Amino acid sequence: MADIDTIIDRAEKDPNIVAIGTEGSGNDPAQAPDKWTDLDVTLFASDPAQVDAEAWVKALGEPRLVQHLHDTHLFGPGTGAWESWLTRYQGTRRIDWKIAPAADEAAYLAADHLNTIIWRQGQGRVSPRALMHPAIFSRCRRRRTTKRPSMKSSGSPAM
Repeated sequence: MADIDTIIDRAEKDPNIVAIGTEGSGNDPAQAPDKWTDLDVTLFASDPAQVDAEAWVKALGEPRLVQHLHDTHLFGPGTGAWESWLTRYQGTRRIDWKIAPAADEAAYLAADHLNTIIWRQGQGRVSPRALMHPAIFSRCRRRRTTKRPSMKSSGSPAM
């Protein structure tokens, strides 16, 4: 299973995650992925403070190196706090995880044409708006899910 599939499968079980975005060189059709290409993923959450970031990072294996960053107003003064985990796994595999407030999605999309949403809670996989490299795009579309009813919860699930 590709990393993005694992991430989406996990998000489908977490009603706090409302969307998944990808960004960076993996979304650039002018750049072919190579062994150094990382996966840049943003998890948009209703309540970012309730996201168990460590569980997300470890869902793809034991990290070899993690750098945690905290950014405020990343996409302008009206945006909230973003947490990032720049994660290296075995070999050259790298994922840059970001957890962001769901309210920042519009600012995220407006900030760069390579920022795109690939999945939404209740809708499943969605066609990315950015022109991704065909190899990355096919990995994101390979397991397109069907629309399912939204999950209602009074709180965040424990991870």
